[in-house]
Amino acid sequence: SAVTEFRWTEAGTGIPVLCLHGLFGTSEHWEGVIEALAPGYRAMALTLPIFETPPDDLSVSGLRAHVEAFLEAERVPPAIVK
Repeated sequence: SAVTEFRWTEAGTGIPVLCLHGLFGTSEHWEGVIEALAPGYRAMALTLPIFETPPDDLSVSGLRAHVEAFLEAERVPPAIVK
């Protein structure tokens, strides 16, 4: 089933910068980066549904779809992805 809720942290305004954590990371790992980017960018750290998704459903394309759904739901224009 598709995830319809998103969790993320965000600070600042301007060109959006989306930070994605690794497979064993969390969005909290980006806190310092979000704070540093906030004066000039709309900095966002999205929590990927790695621990909520059944292991057989985890795939790069599945995670990409989650990110794309987030960007669409939040009406984020083209963003820099880190």
